[in-house]
Amino acid sequence: MSKKTLMVDTLMLDASDFKPVKLTEEEAGQYSAHWTAPIWNIGKINLNGRVYTQDLAERVCKENKATGVCDGHDPDYHYEYANYVAVAKNPRIDNGQLVIDLYFVDEDYAMKLDKLRAMGVGIGVSSVGYGEQDADGVVNPLTYELIRYCDFVQYPANSTYASPAGDKPASQGSAGQGENKETDSQGPAMATAGKSSEEKHMEEKKKEGMASTEQAMDEQKRNLDDEQKKNAAGASGIVDGEKKPSQTMSESKKFVNRIIEAVTVGTSFAGTVPTEIASEIVKKRNTLAQIRGIATVHQASGDYKIAVESTGVTVAYTGEGAAIGDSTPDVSVLTLSAYKIAALVKASRESLTDPAVDVQQYLVDSIGKAMAEFEENEFLNGTGSSNNHITGILTTLALTANKAQVITAASATALTWDDVSQIDAVLSAYAPNATLVMNPATANAIRLLKDGGGHFIFPQNEPLSMVLGHRVLESKFMPKIATGASVIVAGDFSYYHIADRQGLDVQVLNELYAANDQVGIKAVERLDGNCALPEAFCVVKMA
Repeated sequence: MSKKTLMVDTLMLDASDFKPVKLTEEEAGQYSAHWTAPIWNIGKINLNGRVYTQDLAERVCKENKATGVCDGHDPDYHYEYANYVAVAKNPRIDNGQLVIDLYFVDEDYAMKLDKLRAMGVGIGVSSVGYGEQDADGVVNPLTYELIRYCDFVQYPANSTYASPAGDKPASQGSAGQGENKETDSQGPAMATAGKSSEEKHMEEKKKEGMASTEQAMDEQKRNLDDEQKKNAAGASGIVDGEKKPSQTMSESKKFVNRIIEAVTVGTSFAGTVPTEIASEIVKKRNTLAQIRGIATVHQASGDYKIAVESTGVTVAYTGEGAAIGDSTPDVSVLTLSAYKIAALVKASRESLTDPAVDVQQYLVDSIGKAMAEFEENEFLNGTGSSNNHITGILTTLALTANKAQVITAASATALTWDDVSQIDAVLSAYAPNATLVMNPATANAIRLLKDGGGHFIFPQNEPLSMVLGHRVLESKFMPKIATGASVIVAGDFSYYHIADRQGLDVQVLNELYAANDQVGIKAVERLDGNCALPEAFCVVKMA
């Protein structure tokens, strides 16, 4: 098999291939016309030289996607957001062909096609997908990815011109199968025998029209070939002997266009976020995620294990020649798993399909912010592996085994400087690298503390940024001052470990919020977090 490539395949159809279907009362409120049409010949060579197998057709039917149908497609950018004129859905196998329903949303376009069809003009339907094929042109049914069932085209797509419009191989019936055209064994003389002079004149005019069509198609083919050569040169950045920026559509653009297509047509979409967009989302998340910025972060493909020494090596004086006492460190293992978290962003359908809206930046900003906030809450308050959740620092320090790391305030409703000033003593050797995390309301209460002489301890014209020489981070996910609340967590956060599973997935949910004409965009990542050394932290807890 070759590498996965763009596959664009056309059937040239005439009036008998399109079957109008009467719209139901419900459909009439959404669509202007309903046709059925074939898009592939199954198990036979199609116009572009490919063979789509029965297994692939059955898989497409089982997936049962709905896709947009465009008014033509650019020969290079088949992901480009074009003019949608219909919705294609309900794939099925009928008489050796893959057949679909076409529901038109553009009434004028449907009427125009119907007139052309009635006049006997050949109409092309051209499918778009990505896949692999072998030396015989057989498409791999396991790796093929359908993008759109079809677009309407005037000529066979992708520089394949096996048969001009309306001139189909005699061996294939009404829908073109790409087989070699066979010559009538009786010869042209027998074929025209018995015809009137008027019929012969009409036939000559038809031949002239077909010759003109073929000439136009040859010209288009030459233009396409020239364009493909330019694109091939453009891939290396050289066009007409000069360095030019690449014209190839980025994976990010393709991804965003597929989301727009799903929103426009009203279908579901799920896929892995391209590296470029994922990197921007991660960058946005990291900019906003304060705990992640001071913790130790690992990239992992599976469970990540950390060796944690709970009792140290004994060191003591020893006499000359005397035996050296040994000790065995007690080493435990902290395992970081991968819990799935999902950020759900709701947006109006109009905003996502408005050309003025930068959908990629919207995804980056909204998903990055949502994930940063969720993570920060979990890194502080997560309830732990028993609930299949991240283990937060406050959860770890609430354990009885870590009660030595708890500073209990003198009051249940107010902090004093005496409460706060104990932090360094509890942290001991871990104090030099400590950071204090607290709710903004708590930070403001500390900023207003006064000394014994009634003077403010901290400057009043600026936010609280340092306490005891340690950096202060404000988080809305820390508890506010209240009875029994842990209002400050302090420590060396490099001992809090985060394991990220690589990859970020996005899913478009059209139906869930349809009543409000909104679309849900769900982003999923996998990660875990846990405290490797509780003694590197302490909390100030209200009485």
